[in-house]
Amino acid sequence: MDFRISDTFTDSLARLTGEEQKTVPRIAFGLASGLYQTEEQRIVNQ
Repeated sequence: MDFRISDTFTDSLARLTGEEQKTVPRIAFGLASGLYQTEEQRIVNQ
């Protein structure tokens, strides 16, 4: 699987605290693998 990270994402990531940055990989993996859903996905899947 190819991951492409935009400049806006990396800029936003740089503004997070160290603790917040630690949670990003877990959440990103969860979203990519379907473990988590965004609010929009929940609405569509109902």
